[in-house]
Amino acid sequence: MSTLLVAASAVAGGIAGTLTGPLVDRWSAAEPQAEQHQRHRDSRTAEARGVGEPGRVFGPVRVTRMYPVLGAATCTLLALRPPTQGRSQMLVLAAWLVLACAGVILSAMDIATHRLPTPAIAATGAAVAVLVAGAAFTESSGRLALAALAGCLFCGGLYLAIALVSRARMGLGDVRLAALLGLGLGMAGPGSVVIGVLAPFVLAMPTAFVLLARGRTGEAELPFGPFLVGGAVLAVSL
Repeated sequence: MSTLLVAASAVAGGIAGTLTGPLVDRWSAAEPQAEQHQRHRDSRTAEARGVGEPGRVFGPVRVTRMYPVLGAATCTLLALRPPTQGRSQMLVLAAWLVLACAGVILSAMDIATHRLPTPAIAATGAAVAVLVAGAAFTESSGRLALAALAGCLFCGGLYLAIALVSRARMGLGDVRLAALLGLGLGMAGPGSVVIGVLAPFVLAMPTAFVLLARGRTGEAELPFGPFLVGGAVLAVSL
């Protein structure tokens, strides 16, 4: 992979990370007023009980320097270790760069608000679908598109089943994000799909154990979006 492409990928990730703070603030401000009032009441109740704000494991996103670095590092890793080889390599990489940039922003939103906005996931999915179609056309075969679709359906279906069984411990936003990431995982191959499905739970375990040790499992739910994105990137980078 050329140095110029790696540098361009890092810049793209850095820009996405730089935009994360303002976008999270804008999304938080656009949150329905009723939900804001409920969040405020819950926060006051939790504060009186001495347990911190419920539903907030990591607290508000105020660290502005972390996200540009995280975005740049993630996109650089993808550029150094492209998910696929062959004629469609550049388009598949472009799809994953879109997923990575959107993933950083969505992860920050999930941490800050415990919400994964459907419009953002849908817009990212549309962009990735166009790149998948272009990659399939470049390969002169529908195999890549079918693999992406299969990954999307498998990841989305599996996480939907988990969400139904877990009784609201996992939201539909996580299901939509899993299906979105499944598009990219499918193009990388069955092995990446399996790792991408399992890795988020492994990555989430240390944080879950900390919450358990602190006795906060009843008041705080773990934002799973960051682990979904991290697990998917890890799966295609191995």
